[in-house]
Amino acid sequence: MLNVDHGDIAGSLLVDFSEGLAALRMGVGELRDDALQPRPWMDPETWMHEHIDLPKSKTERSGKLVLTGYQREFLRLYFDPETSEIDGTKGIRVGMSLLLSTLAAYILDYLGESVTIAQPTEEDAKQFYKERIEPLFTICPSLGAKRRQPARGESQDTWNLIEFTNGAVLRLVGAASDDSFRRYGSKHNWGDEYSANAWRPKAGSQGSKADLFMGRGGEYARPKLVLISSPTVKGECLTTERYDKSDKQEPWNACPHCREMQVFEWGEKDTPYGFKLQRDAHGFVTEVHYECRHCHEPIREHDRFEEPVTVNGRECFTHKEYLDATTQYRPSATWKVPGRRGMYVPQWLSPNGQAAWKLLGQSFLNNHKDPEERKTWVNNVMGVAFDDMTTTAMDASDGSRWVKDYPAEVPDDVVVLTMGVDTQTNKEGNHLEELASREATVVGFNRFGQKRVIGHWIVEGAPGDPASDARLRALINRKFKKRDGKELGILATAIDLGGHYADEVRAFCASFLKNRNVWAVKGRNNAKGTRSATAWPRKVSKSSKSGAHFYVIDSQLCRDAVFRYMQMRGDNAMWVPSSILAAYPRYLDKLLCEERRKVKAGWYWQPRKGQRAEEFWMCLAYAYAALKGLQASYSAWRDLNVAAGYLEIPMTPHDPVTGEIDYDGPDLSAHAIERMGSGIEMAAVAATPPFTKPSKKASAQAEERKAAPIPAQVAQPPKQAAPKAKKVLKQFKSSWGRGW
Repeated sequence: MLNVDHGDIAGSLLVDFSEGLAALRMGVGELRDDALQPRPWMDPETWMHEHIDLPKSKTERSGKLVLTGYQREFLRLYFDPETSEIDGTKGIRVGMSLLLSTLAAYILDYLGESVTIAQPTEEDAKQFYKERIEPLFTICPSLGAKRRQPARGESQDTWNLIEFTNGAVLRLVGAASDDSFRRYGSKHNWGDEYSANAWRPKAGSQGSKADLFMGRGGEYARPKLVLISSPTVKGECLTTERYDKSDKQEPWNACPHCREMQVFEWGEKDTPYGFKLQRDAHGFVTEVHYECRHCHEPIREHDRFEEPVTVNGRECFTHKEYLDATTQYRPSATWKVPGRRGMYVPQWLSPNGQAAWKLLGQSFLNNHKDPEERKTWVNNVMGVAFDDMTTTAMDASDGSRWVKDYPAEVPDDVVVLTMGVDTQTNKEGNHLEELASREATVVGFNRFGQKRVIGHWIVEGAPGDPASDARLRALINRKFKKRDGKELGILATAIDLGGHYADEVRAFCASFLKNRNVWAVKGRNNAKGTRSATAWPRKVSKSSKSGAHFYVIDSQLCRDAVFRYMQMRGDNAMWVPSSILAAYPRYLDKLLCEERRKVKAGWYWQPRKGQRAEEFWMCLAYAYAALKGLQASYSAWRDLNVAAGYLEIPMTPHDPVTGEIDYDGPDLSAHAIERMGSGIEMAAVAATPPFTKPSKKASAQAEERKAAPIPAQVAQPPKQAAPKAKKVLKQFKSSWGRGW
């Protein structure tokens, strides 16, 4: 048996690893301290300032990106761990698109996480890529360097799906289709222009598109949803509806004088604080300042401090810079949905040139008289939903302020006359004995679009009855006088098709020459209760049975507009001739027969308790539709202020002889003159000659006149341009036959 000394063998196999082990430990330490160390944390504001360089061709704020006060607060709220959603209601031109695109660069490049941005439609998404995303790869070189280049045989990234070498993905989608919110995961999901109709769920859809969008972040621990938009009308605005369930963060700013924090408000002229306007002798804004609600000192955006004031490390030289540096967003409510933040961003916070306070003040003066323009101003400048339907409880006593004694059939400031006609099958009787009639209201509109009711007439008899048609035709062809002797004709008429007389109404309207603008109209049937973009349709409809033309109008939108005008007070109030109350004692009461209510998901005008949709009210809506049809058909009437200038219509009604502004005399309106026996007796008017088809030459001339050149857009023709003004006036008079 072989004896082996195991100690000798072990000793011969012993190896010294101490040097290698020390080298390994040193290498691991170097990796841990260098390559394996996470990058030092860089907050988004600092990163965006260091990595994004704005060119002059894209914005006035060229150079290194410096965020405004609300933008810094947006980032603070966005990266707050408690925030799951931000709903922003904003004015226009506040820099939100710039903020979202540059924030996307930070998340994609620095954080390496995916972002999905949804626009209302795919076309909007393409435009956003072209205007905001494509330039981003140039103004942010570090992001452009990470854009993944396709390997050989692979296709290039498309505009709506862009991949990066760090694993991040940018998607751009349109919200119109539910399919845009399926089959992918994304931690950061942002919806732009959320108030647009494309975001609304369609019939048979899976529900709220915002909730579907939020579901794309379901695989992540803290996904983020952002929904941003300029608002629309309260009760219909998707953004406001979501914002109302948030914590409603409002911007607070410090007064440069007393340093007290406050929320800036537009305010009224009688309030002891808010924006105040100073005007020159011509009514133009010369200065706008804000009166502090605490010290009542004026705050002017361009006023300079004697010495620069430092706030949060920023040097402020002007009041506007100080306001921006002190911006803080504070919640004004307890959120109804945990994690949902709301942000309100009015335009006066923006440093953009078009958001200068003086320009906003002038814009307010230009638009506050016209309800439609005032709505746009409230949405785009104040950044809040327009709420004008909250006083539907007003009664006839409120309407007494409309009643006026007219100095003539037509008030001095009226620019154009239209007529609305409501067709009634039977207001009385039964289904065996129909007492049909048509009721018509002639309305004058001044340069601000405000209504001057000229009169209301009842034409008994069914459409198609020769005698009844003759009476209505005579009213359509009737002219009305101003006190300076000028006669105005009705330039456009909208006639309701009615329940049983659609063919007869269409035939009656077709019997007029095209340039008489007598249109058969039908209210749009919208089960959702939403509004169209415009009251007048873009395309004419045609009867499948007779081939006759008619127009499908948004009668709900027309009633919205009429009610807004009815709410205006003082010099801007609607006018109703006192003689109409003698003819129809309950005119004012019946004019307020409906109120707007929310039914399911939409808003509808519904009869008030114990009432019905009265003809007086509906005729005003149809007369407004006729105005919109006239403006859609002829460019010269699209701006009534411009038309008033060329037609030499006074801005303020006054006696053409004495110059006196207020009229103090007997009512000389149409119904008053008829009662005196000097008006036109409609029942005695013989039928006008039957319609005969015009010759081809006459039709060609009519079309040529319709395409008359558009007048230059000035408020009032200057004296030295009198020959040109006369030429344009001639075009107005000749282009629409009996109208002038």
